[in-house]
Amino acid sequence: MIQDYFKIAFNSIRHRGLRTWLTLVGIFIGIAAVVALISVGQGLQGAIQAQFNDLGTDKILITSAGVFGSGDSSASLTTKDVDSVKKVTGVDQVSYAMSTATQLEWGRSEITFPQITGVPVDSTFPMMAKMMNIKVIEGRTFKDSDVKKVIIGYDYAHSSDFKDKIRVGQKITIEGQQFEVIGITDKIGNQAEDRQLTIPAKAYEEIYPDVNAYPGAPTKITEIVVQVKAGVVASDVVNPLEKELRKERNVEKGKEDFQVQTFEELIKSFLTIFNIVQTVLVGIAAISLLVGGIGIMNTMYTSVLERTSDIGIMKAIGARNSDIMMMFLFESGLLGLVGGIVGVILGLGIALLAQIVGQVALGTNLLVAAMPAWLIIGALAFAFILGSLSGLLPARQASQMNPVDALREE
Repeated sequence: MIQDYFKIAFNSIRHRGLRTWLTLVGIFIGIAAVVALISVGQGLQGAIQAQFNDLGTDKILITSAGVFGSGDSSASLTTKDVDSVKKVTGVDQVSYAMSTATQLEWGRSEITFPQITGVPVDSTFPMMAKMMNIKVIEGRTFKDSDVKKVIIGYDYAHSSDFKDKIRVGQKITIEGQQFEVIGITDKIGNQAEDRQLTIPAKAYEEIYPDVNAYPGAPTKITEIVVQVKAGVVASDVVNPLEKELRKERNVEKGKEDFQVQTFEELIKSFLTIFNIVQTVLVGIAAISLLVGGIGIMNTMYTSVLERTSDIGIMKAIGARNSDIMMMFLFESGLLGLVGGIVGVILGLGIALLAQIVGQVALGTNLLVAAMPAWLIIGALAFAFILGSLSGLLPARQASQMNPVDALREE
């Protein structure tokens, strides 16, 4: 019986080719937009989560809770906090970073406000390099004895934005002081990171003396990175760290001017924000599905009017109201399903195009087209259900027709 409903629905749709495709425009545009957004979103989420996981769940990030632009530096982290953190049981390695905007000059080129970061170039540098995604593809990384050395981002050596390309061994001027380029990092795809400058902490303190409140004072820093010992759970070290920092900074519990977060917490925070943004975007894209549903309803009402005499004949030879209703419901559901199939193909194509553009034009591997089975099956099922629901009122109208009145339309 079901195959008969599908056969009748298929033949009806086939005989109204142009009208059918015009009806389906809203459906497959909506499904395509939703599928493309979810596909790219899932791929991006997976890629970023993989990067977080690659950094390891044994890391803890400590940052200042001060408000930018407030002019109050009392909440700044300092190297004294670094020393305090090292005392906490379970801590293996501790490093830190200092960041600000700067001015860079080389040859005939100049760039204002690129980000420059100073980090210790001791045994903790490999940990910080991984944290900051510093992968040197030309030259070398820092040695313990390096001072006026710099590792530059990919763009300075390869971007067409700059006529003068910087090479390993060349001298560049940062805030009036010369630095030798010892390394060039791999392309990340984010311009801010691809134009990052990294220098030793000692050099940073020399060219930015204001990182010290006064001569001999602890150096102000941007963030502290903690790696716990093997076998220690990072979350178990958070409370001891907070207790030690409260003691060092003389603040009460609940009034901390700093934040201590594990990378698991950072991942959860990111995913929560990301899912909210993705839900809003998908919701906006789904508005066209409402338009598509109205289009199917309109088409089905027209179909009912065109086939009034057929309905009368079917009822006259014994067709039940439920048979008539199911026939039109299957037809509207099939309309939705066809639109869903076209939409899924189009949406996945858009997602793949975004991935290619990301890799070729932006040089990033974060834009990935994820194609989970649940997305494809769910989109098709949703399209079929939407089509069926859109045809519910026209199908009910058809099923309630009086056979005598319907035959009179002949």
